[in-house]
Amino acid sequence: MKTRTTWTRQVTARVRAAIKASGYTEEAVGDEIGVSNATFSRSLNCHRSLSLADLENIAVLLGKDPEDFLPPRRDQQGRKAS
Repeated sequence: MKTRTTWTRQVTARVRAAIKASGYTEEAVGDEIGVSNATFSRSLNCHRSLSLADLENIAVLLGKDPEDFLPPRRDQQGRKAS
């Protein structure tokens, strides 16, 4: 399903960018949120979905809002919704 894959890739790209900007390593974030390095790596490589709990825990750790990781909403014509 292309839409889900695109959405997942956008979320993981935003998570990766936030981790990089924070100065944490991906391994440290996985450890802090209680996810093994292998599982967290699979999530960031889109081989496993990040759970809502994972996103919330990452957001709290990085001082972000979970919504910061979500792509902009789009209307039925594919335009950014306001």
